[in-house]
Amino acid sequence: MHRSFLAAVGSFLVAASAGVGCVRNKVSAPAPGDAPRTSCAEASLALDDSAVVGTFDGKDIAYKDLGPGVQKAERKALHQYCDAVAQARRVALENHVTDALVQAKAAKAGVDKEAWMKAEIDKRVPEPDDADVQAFYDAQKARMGDQLPPVEVVRPQVVGFLKREKTDAAVDDVIGGLLQNARFERRLPDVRSPAVDLAAAAGTPVKGKADAKVRLVEFADFQCPYCSRAADTVKELAAKYGDQVEFSYRHFPLRSIHPEAQRASEIAACAGEQGRFWEAHDALYAKQDKLDEASVRQSVIAAGVDAAKLEECLASGRATTLVDRDFKKGEEIGVEGTPSFFVNGRPFTGNPTVSGLSQALDEELGR
Repeated sequence: MHRSFLAAVGSFLVAASAGVGCVRNKVSAPAPGDAPRTSCAEASLALDDSAVVGTFDGKDIAYKDLGPGVQKAERKALHQYCDAVAQARRVALENHVTDALVQAKAAKAGVDKEAWMKAEIDKRVPEPDDADVQAFYDAQKARMGDQLPPVEVVRPQVVGFLKREKTDAAVDDVIGGLLQNARFERRLPDVRSPAVDLAAAAGTPVKGKADAKVRLVEFADFQCPYCSRAADTVKELAAKYGDQVEFSYRHFPLRSIHPEAQRASEIAACAGEQGRFWEAHDALYAKQDKLDEASVRQSVIAAGVDAAKLEECLASGRATTLVDRDFKKGEEIGVEGTPSFFVNGRPFTGNPTVSGLSQALDEELGR
């Protein structure tokens, strides 16, 4: 490693930071010399609706006359500011502690920090073998079909991808282990804005106990290639955490770029009425290259969905209402792409891998 240790692990620590939705609070801006603000609400620069912000033709222009667009922009700006402050403080604190921990380990081993870190990563990142390459290739081919070149042609790229992915996970593992076993207590004021309410509504597909301490919500699109990988991640997380975490799926079909996603979501929602959502979910992501309506129907019926009940559900419009409800909620809380994860109502802004999400879940579980 030729970069400093802090630079090398900085991306991991940034990715581990959590973000949140934002609310508008009518408080005054802090004046010079005021006590430090310790919450996102106190950082708001919101104006009263009656505040005069200008004049035109001799008439006052009130803040409320500017319309709801400016308030939405303010909420977004406050969201970004609060998250940036929380992230910067957290990264700096954890970098400071992690650097000291690695320095101690390296000194004990008689090497420098970069050499110690490289050795720890190398232990965890073996060279991918032919079986690893073939398994990854087969999974991609099932989704992409004949457009994927032969495995011999893309082998170098597959090996490079697998090593990068495993290296990221190894860094997470090394740093996470050091911090978990350290006598380290975070005392930063929580300047994040309040969590949004994402309690499961009627028809929301859920895994785990409803009273679990931690809730992981995913907004996803059946035609999004990144969501198919996220589906594998969620499956691993569900096996790892069981009833400690409630997992739920929210439909967010990006209709402008994924024309087949809306109907796929509606069919999956109808499968959910029969208690077969997760079976349909897995079947659709496994055959993501075949999302025309006929193929989707065939896939979910093969997964155990009753064909007659499926037709009745689709004809009733109930599924469309449910999908539109999820989409509207996502827009309301700032979802712009898929997959988007929320941990206990706060946006997860890191790398949505098993290790990345595990750290966020572990923190909420108090580990």
